[in-house]
Amino acid sequence: MRLLLIESKKSSIYQIKLQLQNRFIIDIARDFQRAILLANTNNYQLVMIDLCYNLHQGLNLIRNFRNDQLIFPILAIGPTQASCDLAQALNTGADDYLLIPFTWEILTAHITALLRRGPITMDNKIRVGRLSFNLSTNSFVFNKKPLLLRKKGKLILGCLMRNARRIVTRPILAACAWEDQYVDRSKIDVQICQLRKKS
Repeated sequence: MRLLLIESKKSSIYQIKLQLQNRFIIDIARDFQRAILLANTNNYQLVMIDLCYNLHQGLNLIRNFRNDQLIFPILAIGPTQASCDLAQALNTGADDYLLIPFTWEILTAHITALLRRGPITMDNKIRVGRLSFNLSTNSFVFNKKPLLLRKKGKLILGCLMRNARRIVTRPILAACAWEDQYVDRSKIDVQICQLRKKS
């Protein structure tokens, strides 16, 4: 299972990874731009975000995730004394809130409870024109007919549809389909050309 941790403190990153790395593949975003890129190019079972560093930007990030129809559960982390932050996070789109300080047993219990709920009960399809992307089955339908694609094609088209309202650059597509490895731009162009032929 894959988890995205949005955290700026190195010490917290180390401690959380140490506790969870046996159960999860953990990706780290130390800033919000990186978090947006990773969230739109990978399928996460859970996202954890520390609101202590910048509450306003953290809430905006949660809001952006939900506006983009990203359906992973979100666990927000914040200080004990800020009960108003808890309400804001939940109202913005977080699914659970963990107060600092916490024990590792409590963190694990919160994560387990969120994962036990299953997929978030919202529309799990992204629609762009006549094209539909089912996030649960990783399948595509075009003009009401299944669109058969290979692995790279699915990864690229999924990335494009998740970012339908944004400019998607070749580095973003490379991060999505080739996991941040260096990729010659011609390979990306070939994939795009093959997708266009499907329309």
